[in-house]
Formats: sequence, C-alpha cells, structure tokens
Amino acid sequence: MWHKRLRLFFLFLTVVALFMIGEPMFPLFRGLNAFYYMIMERELLTHDYFFRIIYCFLCLLIVHLYTDNWKKTKVTLYLYGITFIVSLVLVKTGKNISQLDIAYRMGAQLVGIMVSPFPVVLIIPALYLTDKKG
Repeated sequence: MWHKRLRLFFLFLTVVALFMIGEPMFPLFRGLNAFYYMIMERELLTHDYFFRIIYCFLCLLIVHLYTDNWKKTKVTLYLYGITFIVSLVLVKTGKNISQLDIAYRMGAQLVGIMVSPFPVVLIIPALYLTDKKG
C-alpha cells in the first residue's frame, strides 16, 4: 500500500515540476549558455531545446509513474523518439531547401505538439484501455 502512495506522490511532484520548468527557469538557461559561450565561443543549447528535452523526459516519467510498466514506457519512448526524428528531418529539410518552407512549418508544429500535455493526455487513456482489453 505504501508503494502506491509513494508512486502517487512522485507523480504529483513530477506534474508540479512540469509546470515549474517553464518561464521561471529561462534566466538560469540563459546564464548557463552565456557562461559556456564565454568559454567555448558557441552556445551549448538554446533555451528551447533544453526545455524540450526536460519536458519530454518529465512526460515520459509521468507515463511511467502512472502505468508502472516498463514495456508501456518503452512504447511511449519510441513514439516520442519517432516524432522527434520526423520533426527534426522536416525542420532541417525546410531550412536547407527554400522551396520546402511548408516542411519547416510542419516540423515546427510537430515539435509544438510534442512539447505540450496533448500527447500525455492521449497516451495515458490509450494505455489504460489496453490494460482493460488484455
């Protein structure tokens, strides 16, 4: 019984962290980038990429804490990975080929969807329904 309560507590902390990494953390990211730029004369990560990586990691953590099943977490990880690769290909193709600006916009929209609560809102009920069928 205590295991379930502890899992729910960590789920709550993860959701709170998900909402706290937004705007208040940008000065920290800017400071880290400025320090790295001063040393290496190039940026480490832009604020957006760092935020996206942390956000996707926390979404995966939420899915794992909710389902408590590594197999389902792997499926979610693969979905996030495929979406990330497709969006990266679309963005890079759209940037490099000027006639394909629609690809850039599609890739940017895909990244915007990925870094929102929408995938988690869809994935958790879908995984819940697969539990009920099996």
